[in-house]
Amino acid sequence: GGNTTLRLSSRSVVSDDVLLAVHIALRDQCTLLQLLGRLATTFLGPQLVPRADTAMATIHRLVELGNFGMRLQLYCIDTNIELLKTDLIQIHCEILCSLRAWTHWLSQLYGHQFVETKVAGEAFTDQSDSATLS
Repeated sequence: GGNTTLRLSSRSVVSDDVLLAVHIALRDQCTLLQLLGRLATTFLGPQLVPRADTAMATIHRLVELGNFGMRLQLYCIDTNIELLKTDLIQIHCEILCSLRAWTHWLSQLYGHQFVETKVAGEAFTDQSDSATLS
């Protein structure tokens, strides 16, 4: 696909105040995305399993945001307002960085599930062996 175009009609005038408000809102979104990435560490350790549903929902939403950004091609958007272009690219970057931060949590969760499955399988094998010997 080609570049997504974000243009303001030549008939509409956007005030500097509106552009500044949009810029600030986009920067705030970047900050929130950074915070979501940093929260991943609070879901590790003893909180790994109890908070798994919340963590998976967070990851799912981040993936949805990433897909949205890919569909709109925020990384190469063509706009006549350079400041917004930079902000949209930064948002897309923050989404990807936040997802990257959650990969450690995912590896811990799947490692934990692997160990649980292995232990359960060994317990089943031990029970089967004892029943066979009886």
